[in-house]
Amino acid sequence: MLCLAVSLLTAGCGTHSSSDSPAASDSLGTAADTLAGAPSPSDNTWMLAVMPGADCLPLYVARHTGLFRQLGLPVRLCSYDNVLDCDSALLRSFCIGGWAAGAQLPQVKKRLSARYEIVRKGEAEWQLYVRGALRVGKTSGLKGRLIATSRHAAETAMLRDALSSAGLTTDAVYTPYINSQRTRLAMLDRGQVDAAFLTWPYTLEAKRGGHRLLYTVAGKDAAGALVIDKNWKRQHPTHMKQLLKAVSMARDSINIYGAAHYVEQLYADYHLHLNPTAQPQ
Repeated sequence: MLCLAVSLLTAGCGTHSSSDSPAASDSLGTAADTLAGAPSPSDNTWMLAVMPGADCLPLYVARHTGLFRQLGLPVRLCSYDNVLDCDSALLRSFCIGGWAAGAQLPQVKKRLSARYEIVRKGEAEWQLYVRGALRVGKTSGLKGRLIATSRHAAETAMLRDALSSAGLTTDAVYTPYINSQRTRLAMLDRGQVDAAFLTWPYTLEAKRGGHRLLYTVAGKDAAGALVIDKNWKRQHPTHMKQLLKAVSMARDSINIYGAAHYVEQLYADYHLHLNPTAQPQ
């Protein structure tokens, strides 16, 4: 886990002419990148599919600070607002790798292993927040409630474990599938759902909005990981080392400079007014 939180930056993909442009979004906050607008394999760039969250933060920072360029890596980030879109991008031929939210789950790992291998495991926590206006202080109080989550295998497993800890099953709750965390948070604020699974930095906004934490999936149990195409890794051993070096250098930069160095970009890209001293939860 990073010892100091910083804000998230995005790099555009799809029809944007600049790799530094934020990804287009629709009214629900879902990334509007499409296969038709995605770079072709002939482009002299190496695409990584990423999504907002603490684990992908070093990749955003490496791009923003120019570390990729300094190390001779023509890397471009394609940023998605939710895990399903990010996973779908990994199946496309233009990606050399990226963030796979369920890469450490046996069933997902088996599916990905034909093409990808894990090069860095995730450490970020997932947290279940309940709407502040409800008198629910324990997970058992979610019986019959609406819990916003994703159809993705990683979140399905987390929800099952959270409910099981309180003696409940998934049949005891209603689970509208809301893939975008930003949309989940907005629905939680408006009272359209009773609870939602979130990661940093959305957990900071949930806490600030008066919502209560009920359950945490520890970082050591994180299901996500950074994966890289096996063939690309074999063909570019030196660049692979440089890519991991860029991530490590970005993590060092985050720990040295802290959140105040990136807050303006976070507000511009994700409309989150975070306290510069806030840490990942």
